[in-house]
Amino acid sequence: MRFLRFRKWLKDVLTMGELGTQFSKDTPGLIIWEQAHHRGGASTELCVGLVTDVLAEAALYGLEHMSVHSATLKKFATGKGKSSKEEMIIKAKESYPDVEILDDNHADALLMLRYGLTELGLNV
Repeated sequence: MRFLRFRKWLKDVLTMGELGTQFSKDTPGLIIWEQAHHRGGASTELCVGLVTDVLAEAALYGLEHMSVHSATLKKFATGKGKSSKEEMIIKAKESYPDVEILDDNHADALLMLRYGLTELGLNV
């Protein structure tokens, strides 16, 4: 059931978007996620399955996709791979001064977006 709920959620996100717009094969887009720390067992199995669904949807919609390791993201954002949550929030606020950062997860998501765009050569 977890996989089915995730597939539905992902499809809803990709077909509606925040502004109610729909992605098509002609719409450039990016799916980026934090790479799982594979430690074996059920959690690794779950992550592999979820990533498979993401890759399938990215292919269907013609979206760029990539994962980023948490240490890589931290190093990109702050210059060091073991930054604290508070440091990441500060960097997100600096990068997106007009956005109210809700929490460390929101900060990470914004910084992942910046990382992905930078990797694609679309510096913002």
